[in-house]
Amino acid sequence: MYVVRITPYGVIVSLEGGVEGLIHMSKIPPNVEYQVGQKINCTVESIESKARKIALVPVIREKPVLYR
Repeated sequence: MYVVRITPYGVIVSLEGGVEGLIHMSKIPPNVEYQVGQKINCTVESIESKARKIALVPVIREKPVLYR
């Protein structure tokens, strides 16, 4: 998976087979910035087949600053 576009509402990620999904801005940690073409690990949060939408969440490798 890699970043295809960066939009005001999130990051568009290319999945296999020409399918694309969205990581919404609210799901991106504040200290992370993505670049077009960057490889990224993410999981599927939800699929809306009628609306043809796939919501993704990035895989966080480190604990957030305020994590207990």
